[in-house]
Amino acid sequence: MEHLFPIVLIFIPGVWSGNWQVTMKSLCAFRGSTVTIQCSYDYPSWHFVKNVKWYKGRWVSGHFTFDLLTSPHFEYVGDNKHDCSLKIKNIQRIDEGPYYFRFETYLDRWRSEAVYLSVDDLIASIKSPVVTEGETVTLTCHSGCHTDNQFVWYREEQKVTQTRFIAMREQAGRYTCALLGQEHVQSSVSLNVQYAPTNVKLSISPSKEVIQGSAVIFTCRSEANPRVTSSGYSLYKDGSVISFGPNHTISEVQPSDSGQYYCQAWNNITRAGSKLFQSFKISVNILYPPTNISISTELTEVIEGSDVNLTCHSIANPSAVGFVWYRTSSSSVVQLGSGPVLSLSPVEASSSGLYMCQASNRLGENNSTQLLLSVKSKYSASSFPILAGIGVSLLFAFVLALLLYWKKQKRNQDESQETSGLSEGDSYSDAINTSDNIYANALMFQTPSSKEDYSSSEEVFYTTVTIRPKKPTCQSHIKTTPEKDSVIYATVAKSS
Repeated sequence: MEHLFPIVLIFIPGVWSGNWQVTMKSLCAFRGSTVTIQCSYDYPSWHFVKNVKWYKGRWVSGHFTFDLLTSPHFEYVGDNKHDCSLKIKNIQRIDEGPYYFRFETYLDRWRSEAVYLSVDDLIASIKSPVVTEGETVTLTCHSGCHTDNQFVWYREEQKVTQTRFIAMREQAGRYTCALLGQEHVQSSVSLNVQYAPTNVKLSISPSKEVIQGSAVIFTCRSEANPRVTSSGYSLYKDGSVISFGPNHTISEVQPSDSGQYYCQAWNNITRAGSKLFQSFKISVNILYPPTNISISTELTEVIEGSDVNLTCHSIANPSAVGFVWYRTSSSSVVQLGSGPVLSLSPVEASSSGLYMCQASNRLGENNSTQLLLSVKSKYSASSFPILAGIGVSLLFAFVLALLLYWKKQKRNQDESQETSGLSEGDSYSDAINTSDNIYANALMFQTPSSKEDYSSSEEVFYTTVTIRPKKPTCQSHIKTTPEKDSVIYATVAKSS
């Protein structure tokens, strides 16, 4: 839409040039705009207009010199009757100055009074072009021209309905004030909304599996205005700072590098009373093959025939899933079985040797240190004293039982002989009573505690049986036999 400046020009008939005095009216237009100076004129009814012309003055040597307007930049939009309007397209600073209109009839000629056209720029402004998020922003559009023109505002080509608002980070950008109807006449200003770091993120490369010995890169990023500088980033592991800057590289990661990582960012802008803003934590889990492999068992010296379990231990991530057992003898290596526990039940003498287990996961395998297992015979020298003690005890019991049996048989034989010497009338009570005295001295063997005790522990045992007959009650019927003592010695000795 063109801006029209309605001007009624007062014409001075018969004046063409020279020192003439007029009162100039002032007009104002924005640079780049298109304006139309509306003009009307009149003349006597018996005159006929022959030609019309517009002139623009320029200041030379202290006065204005007027030149005929011939450029297409100027367009006469009037007629040869009563309209003398002039359109000026894309007004520039050079178009500033006085203008007048002149026309001729077949009988006379006239010239209008001059009008002065001022050219000014449209200026968009913000009271505080750099604000912190949450502050108030006011947009202003002005110029040196005091006109009733209306303006419209745009932000990144999107129309803005409010020229006063609370600044948010998404409202930062380029604001443009434009002349309503001639939006190509415009002025722009930038709004800078500063805010503390947000969307702080920590990333790791490689992002999937981190294998022992590989290189790992940590990268910290954030959204902030002003942007976070290199010194504004810090990287933490398990709550302790390990580096500063947006990037951190571990050339060869080890299992000890596993842990919780996060980064912090700051740009000296406060939000909710804080200047430090933290990313989410990333759990880094270093994968590695089995290591520190060892074998455990309750005893490494066992008796033949007993049960033994060997357990394979390892440290690995992921945990070891494969176990293979080997035994190394003097001449060969034998694969025994698989699984984390090797059971030897019962253990044999041939089971003696060096044992080793091999643990593996999907990343690799490693061998344990060797474990020496020693198998001893059931009848070893250490068990001989116990067996010897048991044998001697059994032997003593056997000899004692034999002596008691012999004594009983002897007594029965003597009674038989005495009974045969009695008469038929004699009673059994008158028979010879034999008084038997039996002495049994027995001392149990004690198991020697050592070979020396064993060699010097020779024991002698005496067992005495005495049979002494009573005097007969009827001597006439009994044949007296001389007293006779029977002594029996039984000696049991253990020679060394």
